[in-house]
Amino acid sequence: MDKEKQLVIPLDGLIILKDNSTRLFIKYKFVILTLVLGVLLYQLVENQIITDLQFFVSAFKILTTYILP
Repeated sequence: MDKEKQLVIPLDGLIILKDNSTRLFIKYKFVILTLVLGVLLYQLVENQIITDLQFFVSAFKILTTYILP
């Protein structure tokens, strides 16, 4: 097989890309972790507020339908 027809994969470029992405993650890991924790906390709070609102709405319906009249 001729050398000209062989497929050459440039591993140097892939290694440099991996090193750069690792450096970026290490450099911005606190920002990334802060964003992830913020979104997680927001989701937890939002779901809790929705659950509480549904509880208050159902309690208000029960109160106005059965107890007050």
